[in-house]
Amino acid sequence: MAFHLTVAGSLEPLADALAEVLAQPLPGSDPFESELVVVPGEGVKAWLRARLSRQLGAADLANGGLSNGGLSNGIVANIDHVFPATVVHAALGDDLELGIWTTGPLTWAVHEVLQARATEFGQRPDALRARAIADLFDRYTLHRHRMVVQWSEGRDVDSTGSALEPHQLWQPALWRAVQEHLSPDSSHLVPTDAQRMVERTDQLRAGTYQVGPHPHLRQRVFLFGLASLPSSHLEVIAALSTQLDVYVYAPAASAQRWVHVRDQLEPQLALPVGRGDPRMPSGVGHPLVTTWGRASRESHALLLDAASHVPATVVAPAAIAALPEPSSVLVRLQHDIRADLAPVEPAARPELAASDTSIRWHRAHGPARQVEILRDQLLHLFAETDTAGSPKFTPRDVAVLCSDIAKFAPLVEATFAGDPERGVPRIPVRIADRTIRQQSALLDTAGALLDLLDGRFRASQVLEFASRPPVGLRFGLVPDAISQLEGWAAATNVRWGLDSTDHARFGLPADLTAHTWQAGLDQLLIGSTMTDAGPRLSSVGVAPYAELEGDNVEIAGAFADLLHELRRTTTALRRDTTVRDWSDLLLEGLHALCDTSPDDSWQWRDVEFAINGFRDDAKVGEGWRSTVVPAAELAALMRIRLDASGGRPRFGTGSVTVSSLTAQRGVPHPIVCLLGIDDDLGSGAVPAAEDLIANNPCIGDRDPRSEQRAQLLDAVLSAGEHLVLVSTGRDVRTNQPLSPAVAVAEFIDAVDATVQDPDRDRASGGLTIDHPRQAWSDTAFLPGQLGVPSAWSFDQGALKAALARRSDAARAPFLSGPLAQPEPHAEVDHSDGVATAASVSAASVPTVSLEQLRSAVENPARALLRDRLGLTLTNPEELGDDQIPLTLAGLQEWGITNSLLKARLGGSNRSSSSSSSSSSSSSSSSSSSSSSSSSPASDSASSVISTGMSTDPSSADQIWEAHERARGSVPPGRFGDVTIATVGKRVTGLLSVLSTELDGVPYEPSTIAVRLDLAASLGTIIEGNVQGVCGDTVVAISPSRLKPVSILTALIDLAALTLHDPNRAWSLLAIGRESEGDSIAARRISMLDPTCALDALTVFHDLRLRALTDAIPAFAATTQAVFAGDLTAAAKAWSPAYDSGGKGERGDRWISFIPEFDVDFTDLAALPARLNEPDAAEPASGNSDPTDRNATDGGIERSPGTRLDFWAERLWGTVARLAAVEELSVEQLSVDATDAAASDSDGSADD
Repeated sequence: MAFHLTVAGSLEPLADALAEVLAQPLPGSDPFESELVVVPGEGVKAWLRARLSRQLGAADLANGGLSNGGLSNGIVANIDHVFPATVVHAALGDDLELGIWTTGPLTWAVHEVLQARATEFGQRPDALRARAIADLFDRYTLHRHRMVVQWSEGRDVDSTGSALEPHQLWQPALWRAVQEHLSPDSSHLVPTDAQRMVERTDQLRAGTYQVGPHPHLRQRVFLFGLASLPSSHLEVIAALSTQLDVYVYAPAASAQRWVHVRDQLEPQLALPVGRGDPRMPSGVGHPLVTTWGRASRESHALLLDAASHVPATVVAPAAIAALPEPSSVLVRLQHDIRADLAPVEPAARPELAASDTSIRWHRAHGPARQVEILRDQLLHLFAETDTAGSPKFTPRDVAVLCSDIAKFAPLVEATFAGDPERGVPRIPVRIADRTIRQQSALLDTAGALLDLLDGRFRASQVLEFASRPPVGLRFGLVPDAISQLEGWAAATNVRWGLDSTDHARFGLPADLTAHTWQAGLDQLLIGSTMTDAGPRLSSVGVAPYAELEGDNVEIAGAFADLLHELRRTTTALRRDTTVRDWSDLLLEGLHALCDTSPDDSWQWRDVEFAINGFRDDAKVGEGWRSTVVPAAELAALMRIRLDASGGRPRFGTGSVTVSSLTAQRGVPHPIVCLLGIDDDLGSGAVPAAEDLIANNPCIGDRDPRSEQRAQLLDAVLSAGEHLVLVSTGRDVRTNQPLSPAVAVAEFIDAVDATVQDPDRDRASGGLTIDHPRQAWSDTAFLPGQLGVPSAWSFDQGALKAALARRSDAARAPFLSGPLAQPEPHAEVDHSDGVATAASVSAASVPTVSLEQLRSAVENPARALLRDRLGLTLTNPEELGDDQIPLTLAGLQEWGITNSLLKARLGGSNRSSSSSSSSSSSSSSSSSSSSSSSSSPASDSASSVISTGMSTDPSSADQIWEAHERARGSVPPGRFGDVTIATVGKRVTGLLSVLSTELDGVPYEPSTIAVRLDLAASLGTIIEGNVQGVCGDTVVAISPSRLKPVSILTALIDLAALTLHDPNRAWSLLAIGRESEGDSIAARRISMLDPTCALDALTVFHDLRLRALTDAIPAFAATTQAVFAGDLTAAAKAWSPAYDSGGKGERGDRWISFIPEFDVDFTDLAALPARLNEPDAAEPASGNSDPTDRNATDGGIERSPGTRLDFWAERLWGTVARLAAVEELSVEQLSVDATDAAASDSDGSADD
């Protein structure tokens, strides 16, 4: 029985030494008795099992252990692997009942003491503070056990026996108070864990306590790969070695430095020893051993000291082998570290071979690019082959070690998934160590539920919660249903809060019911039972949402069930109660809110284990603590538990293993990658001011900075053939160079001290690769540019982007050629710029609606992208907002202005009819059949308002205001008063102009249904409704701005009506706002020659056909200015100055999506006409010389034969020839400053 310490420079020789001992069973032992191996973590455990399986097994044992040359059947059995605390507790005996002084249970004991005696200790009596103190006391038990034993005995000293400072005396006083609290009889204190451990350890060492049979003890115990142990545990292990054999296999980064420490160390240290104590030798040699190896040196000093107090054998590391030649820079660096060689003079350093890629330092722009670069680096390594043509490396050969696994894990999983369609292979990857919350979808949902408790139930948060798979499965909410809910939340103005009680929690008026989920849900459910009849309220004051029907009702019902359970659960979890009751409520709530498939039912066991562990911390003997704890503190403590490490480990899967630096410490891999080493390691670990360990550190104490540097040193030494370092080298926003982290700089200095490069001042320059900001940069696709002979990137999509970017000066068109027609049209010939029909069979004549013509003219880019290609581009103004609005954005204000205008124009019970039926043939031989019907007026695409004029505007306003406030579409309280007043004045101005222009004629609009059979001329049938018809006038009144495009859409309606009934003198009255400011504008448009109506429809039908097959620059405002010869105005219409308050046509999301249109006006104006866009036959404007086509205006040169020229003439030449546009003089109402500051939105959803 002895303490057997074996030291080696890496884990491989230690595993071999362990295998030799395991291969020799103890004489007389039970052949079926298992061996016990203690490991530091799951990463070392997985590697050790694999290593031993190649050396132990049936083949070996049959041939006397390892006498067969190390061959085995690959199976290792009958070996139990446990963690150090398991053996320590087994050695001390189960009768000690240790554990009450660990962080979890101790939290509630400290909490109860603080609740009863808070003022005595000067500490806040809350659970979070109690946990922090409990964690501190727990660490004292592990690392300062003899100090706290003295506290229990009434001596207020630190670890060295010196008296504590006055401001520190509250700690021993609280310690003793907690001990008294945990003792049923205050006259007889129950010993603390530290007291029991010290007493039992002394008994073990003296032999007065004999270790008996225990499931976690054997005749011999092996401790493998432990980098450090708490001092209390090390004392127990050493004492245990007096009763059974304890084998310790400890890696030492530098064998030579270890020998130096052993030779200089005093035979027996009087622990604890301060970190600066001269009795702790350091040594001088390799700089990384000195700066990064302190934690390792201290651990080995404590092991040697432990061996000096008990019978022990110490096996020193083997002598360092000679360095083979030639050797890579990685091998040389590792050799120098192990041999502890100081740097030599620069001239004496070996030269860095040009082909040496064993160390690579990639500098990137931010974490996302780091992961992309690492993926490509691994793909290059996986492409390497050996002499037989087989791959040299596979994913199982790679370890990726991150300083911040939580930040990089999702990036790695997403990036390594690859994209086969773009030529990026998938790399199998496993995140090895996760938090408890990340272990399963159900645990993550539990964490999300806790996150909701102290929040406002923001719309985005609740929708995100509803989208989680366990919640969706429970309530039948599929992804499409979530998308529907997002739209409803925006439409019903849900901002935050389940109901008004949540508003009240944050100080808002209790009667503010709008903007909550309950208000939105009420609108949906009541709207499903009511028809759309304009602004109104239900009997309970709810504004119905009238667009809910069919399967959507079922979705709304399921969501109502979810909100009900969420309210019930969160209300219960917000109630102050005991730990036990709150834990039960949490589990009950999760069962009400979540479900799993049968295959995933195991997730419930993990959830129950986590929650029950939290609840069991509050046990007291056979009972439970009865202290009532604030719910917010309970939720915070539960979140801390879920965010702690302890998730199911995933090592040895055959994939690339991604983990923290700790999880795979020292585990050898052919390729080791260090990812995200950007901040100074351990720099964020600032010790608490009251932490006595940090204030007076001793050797062996935990020091995050030193520990992480020791982990880096182990990572460098564990790399077999390649060490890849990836960090941020430039600021992602400014592109300015960034200094490397201190640890990275120290490593690079060590590389420079190892080799030289005749071509560079620093050899590391040949190992450093600076990557471009974007994956589609040219350098990523040029051979030899980024450290590999071939192109760096594998991303074919990025290559296409790079090629497109290279020709940026002359952008490639969005489409390489026109698309085929989307529907069975007649063959058309665009050679003269006009679509003409060939032969059309009656059965194949397509139908085009007036709305489709208007939409294509309003935005031809939208017609191509949305209507033809099926793309959806989100309008930023339509995105949900979690803030209750105090002012309205442009599109929102336009919406309520439009709503009030409709309410003022009349109730839903007023309508008029117009009856006209005729058949006519135009002079251009087109035949049309038409019918008309009356219908309640509604909005057209150009925002036509067509309802009867209200006879009681004040009553309409009151109904409208109550409706809009109930919907939450106006700001609350006085803020809404301002908005309503502004909107009311604007609508009054619009209606005043309407009344003037109608000149006493009642506004009783109707809708005329038009159907034009134009198969012979256009190869199509055009049909649709023209709304807002009053006599021979179409009235289009809207709060939108009167833009040039409204002239074009008006011409469509006038042409359709003229062909429908050529005997009437049709005109269109448009009333809206000026293009700038808040003044009212009006214009009247009419046909100059009714016989030319077909010509107008021909142009617009042709535009639609082109828009559905190609990207065309038929932009109304820009082309109107071009047609007028005012290129300065055209440039402003296209892209105004950034401070002008507008965004121009280029700012439209559909237009800017097309590359050749997302350019400055100069480039747009230079686009040459296509073959099907011949130079306009007519001059650009009616008063300009057709020979002066290259005139300049304001310094903007005009190119001949451009696309803009064609469409300027095509659109506005048609208007000039066929329509009369009269700008009407409007008497303005006076407006105040609030009105003048109104939104600039014109109400278009495309703004």
